[in-house]
Amino acid sequence: NNLTNTSDFYTQVWKLQVKGIREKDKRGNPEYITDIRKLEKYLPAQVELGCGPSIEAGIMPLYYLHEIYKVQRHSDGKFYFGKDDNLILQIIKKDKDKFDEFYEMMIMCIKAKPTLFHKKLKEMYEKNILKGDLLNNNFDRLCKRIGIKEKILRVYNIENYFPKIEFDKNIKSLICIGTHADRRGVQKQAREKGLKIIYIDPEGFETGNGFEEYLIEGASDNDLIFRVSANSFANLIDINNIKIK
Repeated sequence: NNLTNTSDFYTQVWKLQVKGIREKDKRGNPEYITDIRKLEKYLPAQVELGCGPSIEAGIMPLYYLHEIYKVQRHSDGKFYFGKDDNLILQIIKKDKDKFDEFYEMMIMCIKAKPTLFHKKLKEMYEKNILKGDLLNNNFDRLCKRIGIKEKILRVYNIENYFPKIEFDKNIKSLICIGTHADRRGVQKQAREKGLKIIYIDPEGFETGNGFEEYLIEGASDNDLIFRVSANSFANLIDINNIKIK
């Protein structure tokens, strides 16, 4: 969009903010699997990518931005209000540490390198195990750098906030890797198309105090969960022996 018109810019921001707070999805009773060969019957597949693979590439999780911009505390999930929200004061004072924080995410994205997972993903596209645009919630462009065609979902205007997804006509499933609270309902649209939903996700992350469990929010009764990280999944894949049924 042409944002040189400040009126259009403010209108865009306003429409996005008044859409309301995202309601959490209800979790069903998904099936956990441990045998990677069980995925073969659901190939070829299309992929939706969340922040999991990017975190493994050394990029901060999105909730760090919520802390930097004084939106929400990750520790207890509460929003910053009153004296706790000192963002404007830090900007007025030209707090150098705060301004460094503003750029930290971009610096991480620039410095990050594609991991084993990204490279294995590219091979799966080349062998038609995966098809269609990669539906990407990330903005680091790690997939684009190695030649994977992607559709960026994290678009900040109300018209594209809940985009209609065009799934590849030849796929049997949507594989969601490192996704949790999908605010655009990509998985809902896939279910409506009769596609199998498969999650590749450790359902948690390591902290200074050990592993913190973080269950996939909207997993439903007929979904599958393979509870491993993106790079662990890549290590398990033997592309030359994958059979598409």
